[in-house]
Amino acid sequence: MGRQGRRQPNGGSTSGILSRESFFAVSEATPTPFLTETPPSPSGRAYVTFSHRVFTTNSEFEARENADAMTKLASKGTPSALLDAKDRYDAPRCTQNTRMSFRRQIIEWGTSNEDQRCLLWLYGAAAVGKSTIAQTVAETFKGMGILGSVFFFSPSNDCSNIDLVIPTLALQLATLFPAYQSVLAQRLRGDPMILDKNRRIIFKELIVDPFKELMPSRPLIMLLDGLDHCNDRKAQSEFVEMITEYARESEGLPLRWIICSRLEHHLMNTFMKCGTICQHIQVDIEDEEAKQDVIQMLTSGFEEIRKRYQGDLEEDSSTYGDVLQVAQTEQHANLAQGSDMLGEVDEWPQKDQFRLIADKSSGFLMHAACILEFIADDKRDPQSQLQDCLRFLVNPLTWECPCPLSSLDLLYHQILSDLNPSLRGTALRILHMWAVAYNHSGLDITIKTILDDLQINRRTFFRSVQGLHSVMRIPSVSAKAELGEKLQAYHNSFRDFLLDPRRSGEFSVQGAVELSRVFPSETPEPSELPEHPPLDSETDAQRDQQAMSSHLDYDKAEIADNLRLTLESTGSSSTNNTAFFTAASTLNTVIDAKALMTERLQQLWSKLLREKSRREAVLRLRDDEAQSLIDFCDSALVEWTGITQWLRKHMTITLYELCRINNRYPQCFILDDIYLDTSEDGGGFSDVFKGHQGSTDEALCLKIIRLYQRSDVEAMLKAYVKEAIIWGQLRHPAILPLYGVFYMDREKKKVCLVSPWMKNGNLVRYLSDNPAAPRGPLIYDIAVGIQYLQSANLVHGDLKGLNVLVNDAGRACITDFGLSSLRTDSTLSRAFGASTIRGCSYRWASPELVDGKRPTMASDIWAFGCVCYEVLSGQYPFSECHADPEIILKLIRGTLPATKPLDLSQMEEALWNLILRCWAIEPQRRPTCQEIIRALDDIDGIKREPDGKTHDLLEHSRQRFIEASRKCLDIVDLVKTEQILLSVSKPAFNMTSEAR
Repeated sequence: MGRQGRRQPNGGSTSGILSRESFFAVSEATPTPFLTETPPSPSGRAYVTFSHRVFTTNSEFEARENADAMTKLASKGTPSALLDAKDRYDAPRCTQNTRMSFRRQIIEWGTSNEDQRCLLWLYGAAAVGKSTIAQTVAETFKGMGILGSVFFFSPSNDCSNIDLVIPTLALQLATLFPAYQSVLAQRLRGDPMILDKNRRIIFKELIVDPFKELMPSRPLIMLLDGLDHCNDRKAQSEFVEMITEYARESEGLPLRWIICSRLEHHLMNTFMKCGTICQHIQVDIEDEEAKQDVIQMLTSGFEEIRKRYQGDLEEDSSTYGDVLQVAQTEQHANLAQGSDMLGEVDEWPQKDQFRLIADKSSGFLMHAACILEFIADDKRDPQSQLQDCLRFLVNPLTWECPCPLSSLDLLYHQILSDLNPSLRGTALRILHMWAVAYNHSGLDITIKTILDDLQINRRTFFRSVQGLHSVMRIPSVSAKAELGEKLQAYHNSFRDFLLDPRRSGEFSVQGAVELSRVFPSETPEPSELPEHPPLDSETDAQRDQQAMSSHLDYDKAEIADNLRLTLESTGSSSTNNTAFFTAASTLNTVIDAKALMTERLQQLWSKLLREKSRREAVLRLRDDEAQSLIDFCDSALVEWTGITQWLRKHMTITLYELCRINNRYPQCFILDDIYLDTSEDGGGFSDVFKGHQGSTDEALCLKIIRLYQRSDVEAMLKAYVKEAIIWGQLRHPAILPLYGVFYMDREKKKVCLVSPWMKNGNLVRYLSDNPAAPRGPLIYDIAVGIQYLQSANLVHGDLKGLNVLVNDAGRACITDFGLSSLRTDSTLSRAFGASTIRGCSYRWASPELVDGKRPTMASDIWAFGCVCYEVLSGQYPFSECHADPEIILKLIRGTLPATKPLDLSQMEEALWNLILRCWAIEPQRRPTCQEIIRALDDIDGIKREPDGKTHDLLEHSRQRFIEASRKCLDIVDLVKTEQILLSVSKPAFNMTSEAR
């Protein structure tokens, strides 16, 4: 790079990296020295004047000195980071007519005489096209003659070393401008050790000070791309700070800096401090222009493939038919509604295929580029590559073909590998929980949910995710409401990457998908129960303290020991509640003994549930010990209002497992003296009877399992255990209360679930019998009920008008809970007469359920839209269809469950618009329950105030009924529960101490 340019006949040169040489004159006659282009002399030399002395810049001595300086600079820089470097021969550039708004903004900023901002930060998620934009605008500025220097950071070719940057920038400027080269050579001669000093001094000596002497008539563009690839995070921020400091100190410095980087936390903080001298431009995947650019890239890319394989590409419906059917089934081709923006797509690929690829890529150009690269692979036929690609895009977690996104996967591997090793474990647990939750519900989860479930504090969370800003949308630490905000990925491919161990390897979620469900469809045996990994960098005691809403201090622990000593000193062999509380009063303690014991039990449970061996020991309990823990868990889940979601979830799992394994229920569930009166109704696998209890007149609803074969018994008992546990924990006015369970035979093989009788019947019947009844408030009741279920992390899975009852006060309340997950067992298939998809009837099923996916919170939203339509029109969804295959075919084709009814009022018009939002084909596009409630609040005649009175009456009736039917009021023995938990803990503690 230090070679002298060969002289051209017209006096110009082809010197250096830019085929241009400027002729400058420096004059001290002006107040501020400046560089101005001057015509060449007849000899072809540029004259530079200093203090009225004239000398030539290409004299033999000067040329030798300059060459030595250039050689010294070259030894400290790297040629691999240049705009036209050999290693960057195939650098990506913006396709024609893409990224136009970004390019226009940057060019206008770089050429404006009025814009005084000397720094521009182009930032965005990983692989969104920042380098592509940087390459393109650099070439534009070069063509305009105002490009000074560039440095393209890269993890390879030594281009990640920050110490190479300033010499490389200076070398390019020196090659371009002979006057600058002379000044630089003088400085290097005056201080040969400049290049060995710290970065700030080098930057000042080689960049800032020379340009204070030589002021070009137009600003020069300095471009740094991929600053986040620099191997020194502190140096990244330091470089930005240096530019900012010298820009402020040297107003009018003729250098304009463009810095491109990912959205990293430390760089965000640094650029925020730059103030008004910096312009920020974000490259966003979800930007509409980005989506248009993806379509433009795919159109151009497929055109090139068609030209390359001209004559070999034929439209073959037999080849693509199966793929198209799957694509239509998944309904990822929602761009059909806006097909006008696709323009004309030739016969290959087919339009539906093109739309699927464009929709899955969204605005993520690298995703689209990977797809094109995969299809254009010379080693395989592009038609078969396209088919494999479509199969992968439709089912990214069950693909059986080569992965089209291997380049993107390498990027994700690199980002996760670069995480702070001390925080990587916590960061991965956060990512796994987020990915699993989305896969389960179709919705992103809030940061608060993550903190509660993983038992980490706010500071640990934000420290752990600092390295994930390039792939995740993470709120600012300083934001007041950040804990209520959701964690989101810039693109769905990152979540799919985490969920697929074939792609993510050591970073995969692996078997953790089942952990997100309170009740997995196939319950693991005790030996297969999932691990609950402890939190890194925290002791057991610290974790347990964080898990509790209040802590047990030294004084309370001492009192507890005294209570136990008092029991022993009195010779009492009883360990029941009465003895314990009597001892507490004997000590004349001022604390609440029950609250004290509750805190101790919370700590014990937290420890037990975090270790697999202890959990397995709990599930090996039988008979009275198992019953004691069953009763305790049920009571604690109702009464412990302050425990964390993590502890509540895993105590619920334990309760269900103990009930299933021991074929037992909490004692407070068991009812006696129940009588069947009349058969009223029946569902797909149960019969409904009207009954009563003893001599009371209160009518009861008795739901009894309908069995066809003896082999169904165990599976059905398991199903009813699950429903009873879920249902029994729910307390809300929009939820039908469960009174309990009644055994109809001595063997306890025939069970019925008991609830209050609703004389108004279900929603469909009520509206038919009461056509003048206000319908809007009923919809509001259902929405509030669904919101309550989702706040408890529950998916209904079978929401429809038939499963919504109307109580005596005319309020809607939801029933039939958890049946969707219960109906997935193959052993239960003979017990269902109605056509269902994982427990959800076809008419109310969302499109993703047709492909066998589990019901999610998002599918409940679709079903809610169907129920709203029932209320609005009085008709079932797909009312024109008389058979299930017709409905399935319509779902596959993306047909909505109904068309807009005629003659709607203003309120009904607003409801219809909300229904259409609930019927979005893609689950993530459907509104959340909170959004639905807000939308209903804005519609006149919909919202109804909370019915506390009715709720209190229902709850009072429930409690009165249960207490009247119990044989024992004091069921839960806290002291006995503690002893059982301590006995279960001892083996694990002993093994730990021996290991030490």
